[in-house]
Amino acid sequence: MELNRTTTSCALWWRTEETAVKVRVDPAKCQAHGECTTHCPEVFRLDDWGYAYTDGDGQVPDGLEESAQSAVEACPEAAITSEP
Repeated sequence: MELNRTTTSCALWWRTEETAVKVRVDPAKCQAHGECTTHCPEVFRLDDWGYAYTDGDGQVPDGLEESAQSAVEACPEAAITSEP
């Protein structure tokens, strides 16, 4: 494939599993405040008793990294951690 000047002059970015941000809720620390779902409802869910969890492995979708980090910082119990 031949690349033209336009293609080579722009930065190409992609996200791999190694660079994806992941969040994790520690169920022993969560006290069901629900702040995480206020800040990032696309990533965090609440169970029937109001305790937070994430779907799957906690991978944060593209474009939601700031919202997820806001949820980490807003947790009054420090029950959420993030990994780059």
